[in-house]
Amino acid sequence: MGTDEDVELDRARARSHPLRLALLELLARGPLTATRAAGELGTNSGATSFHLRRLASFGLVEEVTGHAGREKPWRLAGAPEDALDERDDLRYAQWRERRHRYPERWRRQSTAGWTVHLTPEELDALAASVLDLVAPYFDRERDPAARPAGSAPVVLTTRMFPLAAPEELAP
Repeated sequence: MGTDEDVELDRARARSHPLRLALLELLARGPLTATRAAGELGTNSGATSFHLRRLASFGLVEEVTGHAGREKPWRLAGAPEDALDERDDLRYAQWRERRHRYPERWRRQSTAGWTVHLTPEELDALAASVLDLVAPYFDRERDPAARPAGSAPVVLTTRMFPLAAPEELAP
């Protein structure tokens, strides 16, 4: 039996395969079948089935239970936000490893970190404001014709969470 460190290393390896990473991204939008995933990723359902089973063996995805029919949908296991955090951490680590190989103008990154004091209502309003800023670019994901020349996919990760211990917060 492996150590916790071995298990985490195996999970990281399972996530690092490009097709598996793409599957995790698709599943972050909601459950889907291997066939549908294959269609969206331009591969075959045998490959997506294999990689979904591999991701399941590491506890990252699971079959949706209670579904009738031959096709079986899959979903992210556990809390979807945990899988998204892991995905974004992995993407960032991969970019940092390869950063030196990017053209100079793509080596930049925009990072910021602030600690601010907010009420739950202000936190919701701030999250909505960030969404309003990014929303005009969403159509580019669905419609390649809407993408300007020279554009590339860029990850924008926003995490807003309380730093105070739960018992320090008013109910």
